[in-house]
Amino acid sequence: MCTFTCTEIQKTGLGRSRRITITMDGHVAFYVGSRVQMFIKSVQTQSTSDVVLCTIFVVFLSVVLEGLKSCRVVISAENSRCRRPNSTMNHLFLTLCHTLQVGLADTIMLVLMTYNVWLFLGALFGAGLGYYLYGWISIANKPVDKTESLQTQSDETQSNPRVMARETTV
Repeated sequence: MCTFTCTEIQKTGLGRSRRITITMDGHVAFYVGSRVQMFIKSVQTQSTSDVVLCTIFVVFLSVVLEGLKSCRVVISAENSRCRRPNSTMNHLFLTLCHTLQVGLADTIMLVLMTYNVWLFLGALFGAGLGYYLYGWISIANKPVDKTESLQTQSDETQSNPRVMARETTV
């Protein structure tokens, strides 16, 4: 564990100055250990069982994050298939899902900044498990990009002489 200290002297006016010292304790490389200080100063692990519980919680958070991503894709695909405008309630639900997704992603990022190997592996495993559980839903419900489908149709008409002949005779 390393301690970083930064001291700065600021001038406050009228010839006065003050000294500001910032001290941070933390790891600068991945480590394996049972003492982990989370992003909240009062949350610290003291034993191996604490680290195991934290890792299980990180796996759960990662799976929920993947589920939220898939939920947003499915709802967006349904809206584009029905060709209906987004209702206010639907938009509020998508906004809530997005807010939760950003909050969970940032929380997982802060956990990863502890540089604990077990928590890192838990986040990776949870992301993989979440994609395995929810990824097929989002792949099957991807919204169709209208510009992409138009480009595919124009490519087919340019490469197929029968389609081109029908177009010229009409």
